[in-house]
Amino acid sequence: MPAMQTDTGCDNYQGDNLQNGTYDWDVEGTKVLEKLADWVAKGYVNENALTATTEEMQTALGEGTCAFVFRASQNITAARSYVPDCNVGIIPIPNDGKGAPTYKIGEGCTFGIWKDTKNADAAKAWLEYVTRAEICVKLANLDGSIPAIKGANIDDNYAIQCYKASQDAIADINYDNVFDRKYFPSGMWGIMGAAVNTVIDNPTADGVAEAVEELKTNYTDLYEQQHSN
Repeated sequence: MPAMQTDTGCDNYQGDNLQNGTYDWDVEGTKVLEKLADWVAKGYVNENALTATTEEMQTALGEGTCAFVFRASQNITAARSYVPDCNVGIIPIPNDGKGAPTYKIGEGCTFGIWKDTKNADAAKAWLEYVTRAEICVKLANLDGSIPAIKGANIDDNYAIQCYKASQDAIADINYDNVFDRKYFPSGMWGIMGAAVNTVIDNPTADGVAEAVEELKTNYTDLYEQQHSN
């Protein structure tokens, strides 16, 4: 959906309509899910896509029994833990128009303190510890993420090397928020996944229509709830 309808330069930009509640699910949403159904029908989606565990997916990536996954760089580190020395990399999501490909930015690995904690001093001490540059480096190395703490630099992590290699190889890259957080009302993440599963399970016109209705109904309800005041 981002590549087709919200990323800068895509052929059919619908970002404003998604954000202001005027998106036409029956027309525009159908186009997106028909594309997914076409991938499934052509055999581009692994047969166990609905049943594979995260570990199985990461292992398949390392073994080369799947071509790619829409996941973050941490999955490179995980794949290499299951299949050492596997040759994998990372690229931004392509754009279906003339725009640059896009890396989506999520929350990463974050820590905070519960507002009602009874152990504020201990929690603050722990946060102080994990945000030390040398500790931050260790945490980032565990999952192949980029540390956000000043002075915490990693150069020898394979996943980060892959990320930097993509930046060197691709002259123009966009960086944007994870799609649902920018264009969907809060609460759509699980619904979005369920709709995709519907199409993977039934890549027919009926399956697409069912998934579109599922997204449309929930999007409308959640949007109205969050804009009712």
